[in-house]
Amino acid sequence: MTTTRNQKTLPKPPFFETSVKNYIYGDAVFEYAKAVDEGAKTYDIDAIFIAPYTEIRRIAEHTSRLFVFAPYMDT
Repeated sequence: MTTTRNQKTLPKPPFFETSVKNYIYGDAVFEYAKAVDEGAKTYDIDAIFIAPYTEIRRIAEHTSRLFVFAPYMDT
């Protein structure tokens, strides 16, 4: 993770981005997010995870290398 002058944390390239597109929900999303987080730790990369609105808090609280976005937040 890198920090800009105004102290915002940004993903450090190269980074990985993934989304579930609401094809899965609940515990399946959480398990997928944990797997992505483990991969990010293993390969020392940052990861962007686009999660359903209802899962954002749980994922953000239980992962350390994910930038958790809401759908369409990146557009």
